[in-house]
Amino acid sequence: MQKVHHAPACVTRLTRPYADMARLCVPEWLIWVCIRPLLLTYCRRDLGRRLSPIWRTMKLTHRVAVLGVAGVAALSAMTGSASADTLGPATKYFAAPIPIIGSTLSDSSGTPSVQMKDGWAVNDGDGICSAYTDLYQNGSWRNIWNAPSTGRTVTSLINNTYTGSFKVGTYSYLETYASDCLGNNSYNYSYIEPDLAQQGEASYSAGWSTAAGSIWSGGSVMKSTKVGAKATFTFGSSSMVSLVSDKASDRGKVALSVDGQPATTVSLNGATKNRVIVWKSKYLSRNGTHLLTAKVVSGRVDIDAFLTTY
Repeated sequence: MQKVHHAPACVTRLTRPYADMARLCVPEWLIWVCIRPLLLTYCRRDLGRRLSPIWRTMKLTHRVAVLGVAGVAALSAMTGSASADTLGPATKYFAAPIPIIGSTLSDSSGTPSVQMKDGWAVNDGDGICSAYTDLYQNGSWRNIWNAPSTGRTVTSLINNTYTGSFKVGTYSYLETYASDCLGNNSYNYSYIEPDLAQQGEASYSAGWSTAAGSIWSGGSVMKSTKVGAKATFTFGSSSMVSLVSDKASDRGKVALSVDGQPATTVSLNGATKNRVIVWKSKYLSRNGTHLLTAKVVSGRVDIDAFLTTY
């Protein structure tokens, strides 16, 4: 882990965007990053968000002073209450980005690209007058969503989603900016950081053997036709786990469960397809470790890799 020299000690990960580190650190860090040309755009936006509540309070105080006590009622009628709402719209993302079932890893390397989906909702009873979402990926930003409608009568924007290709071992995130119709601003963000573990990181009961080939992730799989044969994979710091396997006319069924919960049986029978995401878990706690168990139900079952989502 590499330190950034002359910056606060809280800055320890160069793999994450500077903007994210700025949010995680003390205010002095914001001052430090603002002198860096690459971060000027972010700092302008962030300082604007930080100062806008203060500026609005100053304007409100000035109005009350000019209007006098009698004018508070008129001001209340304009803002909807005697005490103006200072909270921006609330943006909520999926608990974690989810992999697309049936999609395939882009290649057999240890760092392929995977198809993932994230979603968000924006809500504010004062009306949503502006909202958009940017994607940080491969070292740069781009806009991926703008509110389809805005105004005082638009209090909820739901079912907003983005599906894209994200490379294992790299870091991306979505960030949504929104303003209500009283001028309050807010933002929220979602990490997209897929990780891939090859089949060799799991433990296997009797009845499993190795098959090699460039069609599989990492160049090999563990396979079994023994009913009841088990594979167990321990993982942590993840909100979701998925199984990467393959499909073919001679494949069977596998039962999958996490932490001893009731198992889900998945059929692997179908048109030939390699390095395919065949199953995903429900959302899990990022705290502690979890145990995924895969058990052969029928036919041949291949364990190719395990995909986890932070």
